[in-house]
Amino acid sequence: MTRTRLARSPMRRKRKPSRARVMLDGREVLTGAAWEQRKREVWERDAGLCQIQAAPYLGICARYVPWPEARLNIDHIVKRSESRDDRASNLRVLCPYHHRMRHEQERKLKWSRHA
Repeated sequence: MTRTRLARSPMRRKRKPSRARVMLDGREVLTGAAWEQRKREVWERDAGLCQIQAAPYLGICARYVPWPEARLNIDHIVKRSESRDDRASNLRVLCPYHHRMRHEQERKLKWSRHA
């Protein structure tokens, strides 16, 4: 009789260990609690305000993003997939609207290159 492995329940998912690595070129790669702490630092630095430049003459959006929601709306200025740089200087708070718009723009740009 063969035994089949059941898929692991999402409730039993292991948390990533907290790690902070500094690459030779100075980039930081954070996981687990270290990454959560960095997101909190960025939120405090930006005072919980959306930092996107709405238009050159209007300044930043400055919409307040409360902390539980901000955990999901910390944005990498240079995409994480391109450089994997988790330094605070590469992170900013975005309101949910501008965060969604940024990713939609990137998706459109990506697909327009393939057309």
